[in-house]
Amino acid sequence: MVLWVMLLIKIQYQKSININELEALLLDKYSKYSLTLELQKSNNLPKEYNPNVTYVGIRIPHNDDLIKIIRILNRPIFSTSANISGQAIVTDISMLDKDLKSYIDYIYDVGTIDNLASTILKVCDGEIVIIREGLAGDLITRDLNDKK
Repeated sequence: MVLWVMLLIKIQYQKSININELEALLLDKYSKYSLTLELQKSNNLPKEYNPNVTYVGIRIPHNDDLIKIIRILNRPIFSTSANISGQAIVTDISMLDKDLKSYIDYIYDVGTIDNLASTILKVCDGEIVIIREGLAGDLITRDLNDKK
């Protein structure tokens, strides 16, 4: 399954998605640590994004060029991960899978990045569930344990 990720700036997420108070708090607190928040798909989103599932990933980027593009477009950008699930994280354009590359319309090469995968969170019945550990995983786990 492909999880489409919606890249957007803070002012846009309230307009583009259905987000509750806890999810908004998670985005505000942890987005600078490469957080992807898995949210229930909104009826406001085009049907072609995750057509057979009910969730979409939300991420606020911290790349100035990408933020400028989003502001110019005045709408979120939709993307998938740069790797196939289970494969190594792509930190350089040369690592991009050739089969996956054939489906990509445009690649913006920022050079080599030194980055862990994003932490993927989901809120289920008011509980925060870590779907994938990433850069923010330890911090979030520590914060959750401190609240118990």
